[in-house]
Amino acid sequence: MIFRQLFDLKSSTYTYILGDEETRDSISIDPVRSQIERDLKLLQELNLTLKFILETHVHADHVTSASHLRDRTGAKTVYGSKTNLKCADILIEDGENLECGNIKITALHTPGHTNGCTSYWVDNKVFTGDALMIRACGRTDFQEGSNEKLFKSVREKLFALPDETLVYTAHDYLGRMVSTIGEEKKFNPRLGLSQTLEDFIAFMEEHRLPYPKMMDIAVPLNQSCGKMEKEEFEITPDELVPETGNVILVDVRGAEELKGPSGYIEGIVLATLGEDLNSFLESANPEAPYVFICERGRRSALALFEARARGFQDVKSLQGGMLYWRACGK
Repeated sequence: MIFRQLFDLKSSTYTYILGDEETRDSISIDPVRSQIERDLKLLQELNLTLKFILETHVHADHVTSASHLRDRTGAKTVYGSKTNLKCADILIEDGENLECGNIKITALHTPGHTNGCTSYWVDNKVFTGDALMIRACGRTDFQEGSNEKLFKSVREKLFALPDETLVYTAHDYLGRMVSTIGEEKKFNPRLGLSQTLEDFIAFMEEHRLPYPKMMDIAVPLNQSCGKMEKEEFEITPDELVPETGNVILVDVRGAEELKGPSGYIEGIVLATLGEDLNSFLESANPEAPYVFICERGRRSALALFEARARGFQDVKSLQGGMLYWRACGK
């Protein structure tokens, strides 16, 4: 089996590509939207045909490229059945097998981090998403998370696998790439065999983490397999890139917001929604092309409607705002 482990530095996400050496059919697990060109290039270099895109869960820290990969390769998207996602081509059941060439994947429902978490067991490897991580585990404080369910999933499903099974996770923040079931049984400080359910609950309740930075944009997008439904008045980040020198970019956020982690696009005009925008529109050329920008795409839509009410015709709103722009790797 051809096996590649890829890394997205920004979200600390691992993406995996598995390929059958004989048929050249392949699988991608947990692909990241901003890394789609990297992944497609590797598939081409290895002469692999992507057949399935497997997601371990609905992610909150990055946007998946599942839908975009499907559009460009014809591969089918696969999610655990408990996600109930309408965008998925296959909702795989617990214990169900999926074949890709000579590769056989077994789905293991492992809820707890989210209700729809699914791990994938392939030969001597298990891809655990955020259910079981190297010396750690995923959070349980949002997206129907449950300490009790996660403890049961790891102990009864994942720890039932052979000790020599290699554990590949969706994330690691300390540079670790692989573990084994045997190691995690011994050394995982949260879920190892020396810990009780009560110990685990106490640990998780004590270690509260900040709200995920990407959650507000990532979760809604990932519930649509990573693809935002485009409105008639919107322009996507991919569409805007070649047009940046041909349109006037108008950012309607406040000046302080431009200093935030989302940043801004070079060459913008700052016209904060309200009086500043009104003043800008009064003196602007209504025949010129404009793209309005904000953080999430809501205020820019309001700015667009205000411009149209004043007779501006060639106006667009940046889909998903700067958060989506960043999620797309721009």
